Amino acid sequence: MITADLWIAISFITFIALAFMPTKRLIAKMINEKINEIQKDITESLKIREEAEKALAELIEENKLTDKKCVEILDLTKKRIENLKSAANKKLAELEQKRAEIIEQSLIYQNQIETARLREYVITTVFAAVEKELLKTNKPISATNEKLNLQEILGRLVS
Repeated sequence: MITADLWIAISFITFIALAFMPTKRLIAKMINEKINEIQKDITESLKIREEAEKALAELIEENKLTDKKCVEILDLTKKRIENLKSAANKKLAELEQKRAEIIEQSLIYQNQIETARLREYVITTVFAAVEKELLKTNKPISATNEKLNLQEILGRLVS
């Protein structure tokens, strides 16, 4: 009891099966290509990840070395600053000492100048007084005729 509908169904199934065989191979080939492409991408991604991890490890190590160098440079800079401070303080102390010496010498020099001026004033005043006294007594100012007794004249001036 095979009817025409059954033959049509069998023919249709056979046609589909025969048409599906080459398509199945084509679909399987496309799927395999896609799988291979995905595996290739995964392999490439893993390589890139390994390279990135390696680069990261190198950067971390380089960062540690850089930090170490920074600490060394900072320590060296601190030492240099301390040395410069010490040298500056020493130089400042030397300059202060020289300044004090210059001031002391200046004061001594000013004292000498004032002492010389005072002596000059005293001598000028004494000579003026002696001259005045000599003129009072009508004695000649010139000491060539008589020897002047300065102690006597000074004694008269004081009294």
